[in-house]
Amino acid sequence: MATVNEQIVTGRKFRKLVDEAQKLWQRISFWTKASDVEFNDGSTAETKMGAINGITDSLVSTSSNIAASASAVNQLNNKLNVQLQGDVRIFAEGSGENVKYYAQSGADAASKKQLGSGMYKCPDRWHIASKTVGFSRNNPMFILTFRRNIKISSSAQQYGFQNKLWVFLGIPVDNSEFDAVFAPTDAVAPYKLSINQDGVIVDSGKYPAIMLYLGVNGSVVLNNINIEWV
Repeated sequence: MATVNEQIVTGRKFRKLVDEAQKLWQRISFWTKASDVEFNDGSTAETKMGAINGITDSLVSTSSNIAASASAVNQLNNKLNVQLQGDVRIFAEGSGENVKYYAQSGADAASKKQLGSGMYKCPDRWHIASKTVGFSRNNPMFILTFRRNIKISSSAQQYGFQNKLWVFLGIPVDNSEFDAVFAPTDAVAPYKLSINQDGVIVDSGKYPAIMLYLGVNGSVVLNNINIEWV
């Protein structure tokens, strides 16, 4: 095949007279614009790529139209490796709603731990068929609040939770502080809580958990305890 002697021309244009009477010309450009290049789906290069307004090495940029460079990605990868320590790696198993994430040290399968496996989701309600609750620290009942108020009821009419014999205490984050102020039967605010006519333990959601117990000596068997997080 003979060698073609050519020059690459860009930025040039020519005009074509298309209506002599109206003296209407078409300006035809050799310079192709992004808005002129059409993809198979009908969108233009301007639409697909025009939103990207450059590439940056910055790790602190908050721009929504600047792409991260390979250098920035490498920096992030290095930071992640440093934070994970050694040969710890994070990987996913499953897909969609069933995906789970794990951390593992190298090829040691025994070190594999599911991330977030210690987290519990707050239920809407819970039913306990039967439970014995006693005086003070003798067999009390604990309920996690998930930072929501607790509504509680039982089928025991004589010892319903609105009976003044019951004591409700909010357990603060600092258990040592709780131990210091804990005084059975005469606990005081802010840890001592009240229950309203609807069966909601007022302000219980302010504490990680609540403790309830009988305010007199003895114990009570409660049946059909219903707990709601409201």
